[in-house]
Amino acid sequence: MANNTTSVTASNTSARVKRGVIKFLEYFALVFASFVALLPIVSSFMISFKTNAEYASTNAMTPPQNWLNFENYRQVWVDGDMLRAFLTSFSVVIVVVIVSVMMGSMLAYVLNRFAFPGNNLIRNLFMIATLIPGIAMQVTTYQIMKSFGLLNSIVGYMILMSGTDVILA
Repeated sequence: MANNTTSVTASNTSARVKRGVIKFLEYFALVFASFVALLPIVSSFMISFKTNAEYASTNAMTPPQNWLNFENYRQVWVDGDMLRAFLTSFSVVIVVVIVSVMMGSMLAYVLNRFAFPGNNLIRNLFMIATLIPGIAMQVTTYQIMKSFGLLNSIVGYMILMSGTDVILA
């Protein structure tokens, strides 16, 4: 009986040690992945406060001498016209999300609710479109956009993002 108890205790201890090692490796991987993901953000933030001379003479992870140097932010905001860029991005996101949700929900409702000839064909075409890599469609997409005269326009970009989210996703 005592021999049996000793083997169960040793087995429990071994399992506990194994679980502890696995738990340590999981947390280590999470901390490492967080570090890898946050390092470029921290580096960019620290560089944003450096002057041109300081940027040229130090590495990316050296803290700036003056943390109150907001000249780079002023220059980007004023000379880069960031307000216009934010408003453009905001309008594109709003239009694309509304159009995509409306079109997608209407199509999904019809395909799911009604049985009609061609229903399975349409579903299969969508399935095939998700299997095609987006990069394979770029030349064709460019030619279509060019033929409609929608190159280099916000409206063309909105239409492209609203209508091709299955292929480009």
